[in-house]
Amino acid sequence: MQSHQAHEAAYYRCRYPNEYALANHVQHPRNVYVAERDIVPALDNWLLKAFAPHRLTDTLRRLHAAQPEAGPGAGVAPEIAAVNKIIAACDAKLVQYRAIADAGGDPATVAAWMAEVNAQRAAALARRDKAAREPAPRRLAEDDIRRLVGSFEDIRNTLRDADSKDKSNVYRELRLALTYDPGKNKISVEAKPDADYCGVTVRVRGGT
Repeated sequence: MQSHQAHEAAYYRCRYPNEYALANHVQHPRNVYVAERDIVPALDNWLLKAFAPHRLTDTLRRLHAAQPEAGPGAGVAPEIAAVNKIIAACDAKLVQYRAIADAGGDPATVAAWMAEVNAQRAAALARRDKAAREPAPRRLAEDDIRRLVGSFEDIRNTLRDADSKDKSNVYRELRLALTYDPGKNKISVEAKPDADYCGVTVRVRGGT
């Protein structure tokens, strides 16, 4: 979704071309708008609860459990499998678009579709190559995550009192990811703090 301003209010918008939806047999509204004012208060309330003193231990345990497994190749295979699905879907679309072109479809429209899918396929190939080269992510201990969360200063006070710029820094450091499901009219939220992303040094156990 992309940011969108309307009547001096902030929105998130997903615009989906009808032609693309029809060609790929996808049911999707032409435009989906979500007002930022409907997201931020609920997001802040969720974070305030998650990082409340009496719930912090449980939150840290959940963050620890959500990490990918450590070890050689850990986390790489699922990433490559997911990317391979994208590549296969792109290949299927290209075959379908060629069939539409052979059946007399508008050449300019089909060419635009194919260019978009080829770009998606190239990006997926690059992701697969990168995933194959990257080392396995470090798995942090609960104490490491506790220090990492503590490095965000006072999250609760920032969310309660700060302006939008300071809040955005907290969101970024927590590596929040929000996914909107228009069918259910719900937003799922994930927080995945990362030591390397936040520039926090954690201790290394064992010999090196």
